[in-house]
Amino acid sequence: QVCLPEKGGAECVIDCADLLMLSSRWWRSRAPDRVLHFGDRLVSKRLQQAVANLEDVPLIRIGNRDDRQDPHHRVSFRITASQDEWGRLFARCTNRTQSGWLKHWRIAATSVDGILQTMDVSDAPLTEMAAAREWSGLLDASSLGCAASSMPIRYIDMAGRRNPGARILANRGASGIDGTLATAAGAASGAGKRLFVLTGDLAMLHDLNSLPLASALSEPPVIVVINNDGGGIFHLLPVAAHRRHFEALFGTPHGLHFRDAAAWAGMDYYRAEGDMGSFHDALASAAGSDRPSIVEVITNRRENAAMLKQTYRDIRRTLDALIRS
Repeated sequence: QVCLPEKGGAECVIDCADLLMLSSRWWRSRAPDRVLHFGDRLVSKRLQQAVANLEDVPLIRIGNRDDRQDPHHRVSFRITASQDEWGRLFARCTNRTQSGWLKHWRIAATSVDGILQTMDVSDAPLTEMAAAREWSGLLDASSLGCAASSMPIRYIDMAGRRNPGARILANRGASGIDGTLATAAGAASGAGKRLFVLTGDLAMLHDLNSLPLASALSEPPVIVVINNDGGGIFHLLPVAAHRRHFEALFGTPHGLHFRDAAAWAGMDYYRAEGDMGSFHDALASAAGSDRPSIVEVITNRRENAAMLKQTYRDIRRTLDALIRS
């Protein structure tokens, strides 16, 4: 997300900023004069690279720690400050007049959101991005979200819905998938909030022994596991072209499902497959229950990668057309 102050101090948030970077032409035509980066390293690789390529644009990094967070060696100034100090700083910057530049960003974000909304309807194919988007819509100030590494946190960064007060945690670090359920259960226990987890099948299998920790939480958790029978992220990388060894070394199919795991941990089980309607029903049933639940979302790695790439092409064409309009 890209946050910008506007006249009157009202919040302006441009959602799905990662997807706006799909069109380098659009980005170059709407590039900023300076960039203020708050907090730690971004999830979005596309946004990181786009900012890094603005060679003549000052990049100011503002965070509550003084450790170096500058993988592209682009930071012009570094400011160490608490969130309260950030707020006092922005209180001085609320008298700016509205600009046409901001209007272009809003139009682009609305256009991209329109494409994403077509993925949400009940008779649309059940895709991983759409499932992640629907999951994020459940979160509010009374709950805690936890997204696994690899594709789940990326889907949320690309297309997640923004709700006031919602928090989503993720283990980043070296982007490992170990300990996802343990982290989620511990954070929810400490926060005293209902837990919603979005994870992939491999992350779930790597931490299956932590499932009873989640099941025992005082508020009934909902764990959504996207099961594409292996490592779906690798279908989006160049290694996918090496088909001879791809499945054995990167796809790593396991052929497992999570109904028995749910029974072992004393959790209810729901399965979604085929279209978004099945996922809407399963997620609503789990969220409305007073029992801990697992919602297993069945997808196909190759089909999902193809649909995701088609969505990227649709967004790129839409953004390119905005430049000409």
